[in-house]
Amino acid sequence: MNKKSLFRKIAYIVAIVLLLLPLFALGKPGTGLIGQLRTKHRIGQANLGKLDPTSESMRLATLGMKGVAATILWGRADYYKEEKYFDRFSATLNQISLLQPHFVSVWQFQAHNLGYNVSPEFEDYRQRYEWVKKGIDYMVRGTKFNDRKPILQYDLGQQYFGHKMGKADEKVQYRNLYRNDDEFHSYLKDQGLVGIDTTARGFDQKPDNWLTGKLWLNQATDLYQSGALIKKVPHLLFSYSPAWRMYYAEAIESEGVLDASASLAWKLGGEEWAQFGSRSLYQFGQGRDVTLLGIKEINNELTERKTQFDEISKEARPAAIADLRKDIDPEDLKVFDLPESERTQENYALYTSVMNRLTPTFQQIAAKLPPEQQAKLVKIATEMSTSEEFLKQVKSYRSQVNYDYWELRANLEQKDEAIKARRLVYEADKLIDEADVKGAVDLYDEAWVYWDWIFNRYPSMMTEEMGDDVQRALARYSKLVDEEVSESFPLNRFLEIRRFHNSDAFSSEATRLIEEIQRKVGELPDTPPVYVPSQGKEQPTSNASDVPAAVAPTPEAPAAEAPVAAEEPVVATSVPSEGDMKQAKSSPEASPSQASETEEKVQEAVTRPPTLENPDSQN
Repeated sequence: MNKKSLFRKIAYIVAIVLLLLPLFALGKPGTGLIGQLRTKHRIGQANLGKLDPTSESMRLATLGMKGVAATILWGRADYYKEEKYFDRFSATLNQISLLQPHFVSVWQFQAHNLGYNVSPEFEDYRQRYEWVKKGIDYMVRGTKFNDRKPILQYDLGQQYFGHKMGKADEKVQYRNLYRNDDEFHSYLKDQGLVGIDTTARGFDQKPDNWLTGKLWLNQATDLYQSGALIKKVPHLLFSYSPAWRMYYAEAIESEGVLDASASLAWKLGGEEWAQFGSRSLYQFGQGRDVTLLGIKEINNELTERKTQFDEISKEARPAAIADLRKDIDPEDLKVFDLPESERTQENYALYTSVMNRLTPTFQQIAAKLPPEQQAKLVKIATEMSTSEEFLKQVKSYRSQVNYDYWELRANLEQKDEAIKARRLVYEADKLIDEADVKGAVDLYDEAWVYWDWIFNRYPSMMTEEMGDDVQRALARYSKLVDEEVSESFPLNRFLEIRRFHNSDAFSSEATRLIEEIQRKVGELPDTPPVYVPSQGKEQPTSNASDVPAAVAPTPEAPAAEAPVAAEEPVVATSVPSEGDMKQAKSSPEASPSQASETEEKVQEAVTRPPTLENPDSQN
């Protein structure tokens, strides 16, 4: 009995050894079949990123219970954060990263904890900045363990160097601290951030947070183009890098850099934005490239096909409509055939319904054509449908990245008149701090002439961020001058549009007025604004409807552009008192003719979509 048991155990041992031999051969590093498959599909440890001996030792020490150990550490980290044991919290995060180095969510979640959740716990902005740096350092280490995960580089550029340093409440302090943090710059350079000491330098030859973020975003797009996967659509992913250049220009202008450096920054941003517009983002249909600047070509194609369609169908369309009229109630046709002057509000809905029913499809029109023309018409109609779908997609992509707005703003902000207008307001604000009221008022008065010149040529900017800036400046100005706004005040029309824009009931009227101004842009002369002192006090030479007198020619006036509506209006506080503005917002004064005009259909303005974020909402 004992011998049988012994032989059985020996047989089991031999069988186990024999089974281990093929497993060893299959899994042998380098030459084994499993190893070759790992290398081919880039799923081995070495292919995922950096290999850390400490990390591997910790994972082996858990004896296959890595998940249990990680769960315990995550719970402990949450406890330390809630109890504000931040040093222990930071140390625990390091342990978690050693256990799960290739789990991207570890780096994203815990870096956000450090930079966004822990940093606000400190009162001193310098301490908060240090914890933001800890979050950045944690994320940078994550990129080494996951070098095929561009989402980490994307988060570094978009969230940390972009929104956290550039849009938080402490953005002025953060930007200044980062600009002078030579040790941190050296650390980033050692981590392989190419360009930190060259292309990331701003106007003062020091690295800027927006331009540094741009470098990280470029790394993310480079990885994406090399085949790495990221859960971001291409038209949004590629839009951030040129947008960060323009955010840099916006930031230095807010800090008082209002000279050729700001103009150059906007110029470079506009050029990069145009390059982004020329980039092939997708393939439509049978291999046609989708580019955001291709909208003009698509419109031309669609117009040409519609002309061809109308030419072929001009004789068949009346016959098709006549057939459709036979199926409509005669009483309804009587209402439809009424002259426009005799239509009432009650039968307008019926008129619209009948008009839609009397619009023939291309198949109905083709049925009235000779056989030799039917195939041609159907082909053109099919091409029109394809072009319309293509155009719809391109418009959607342009809207999601707010392409029209940034293209227009980059073109405007680099102009001398825009730089001068901003500089006058900035200098006036400084004089307010110095208690020089008269000097501030004089500079404001001169600035309004330049802003009037700008808004006459770029009316859509009245309801955008630029209009918000002027609205805030007018609020400061109103506290300095204790007088009513005169009829010759340059920005009367701007104030009127802002009042309508800030009222939900009358926002369409603001759009109508902007479109009215836009139609007259091409009639304006290429002359700069003129500011002439009068009677000891400088007064503007133009009013809300007049164009300043010519002095010297300037660069060519911009082409007409579509109005752009702001995402969230800023409550207006202008030259009229704040109470008046609030009253205007709830029940703005308008003549009966103005009120009736607001009931008309207004073409929808280009709006700022949420996909480029509202960075000001992030702290």
